[in-house]
Amino acid sequence: MKKDREKFKMSNEKENADDPFKDYTPEVIEYDPAIDGDEEHNIRDEHLSEKAKLLEQFTKQKPDLKAKKMQKKRKC
Repeated sequence: MKKDREKFKMSNEKENADDPFKDYTPEVIEYDPAIDGDEEHNIRDEHLSEKAKLLEQFTKQKPDLKAKKMQKKRKC
């Protein structure tokens, strides 16, 4: 019984409590490219294209003698 009264009391307190956001008015935020980083996506694209070029060059290279020896050792 006591628990039921406490639950009822707590639910009534929640209903009667003042809304903390009743006076809140959201402010309009404007986008400023100088502050917000307008060209960050361009930088990322440049890095990805450079990475693709380097990977292509790396895969086209012929392995040197040291690398061939290491590969043979790993297979054994």
